Amino acid sequence: MKSIICTIMISGFLFTGCSVKHLKVVKIMPVGNSITAGEHYNLPAIEERTGYRKPLYDMLKSEGYSFDFVGSTNHGKRENSDNWYDWNSESYPGWTINSIADTTLKVLPFYKPDILLIHIGTNGRNWEEKLLS
Repeated sequence: MKSIICTIMISGFLFTGCSVKHLKVVKIMPVGNSITAGEHYNLPAIEERTGYRKPLYDMLKSEGYSFDFVGSTNHGKRENSDNWYDWNSESYPGWTINSIADTTLKVLPFYKPDILLIHIGTNGRNWEEKLLS
């Protein structure tokens, strides 16, 4: 409960323009499927798969926020590139909402994000299945 309240407070500060720049590094876990991974039918090349995460990273950095994207996947990772961006996320192209949720629940205790940034698309067999997710 304490971490949920903290997450809500930090989210509120980020999105209302109040300063959290001098607080601890905020751990953000981008969660989703191809929208988050930046992949569509195995395109573009792996090092270019950033989705919305690279523009978000650039915006937060330019405003001086201290944050860390966390997660077990690394779409957009470029070898030997220190200043590209923070590619960590929980992004699974082609996966359904339930599959992403199940996997994310398993890694939450390890990464302990302050903010879950969830952006999941329309993968799945039918809309009735999605409504139950």
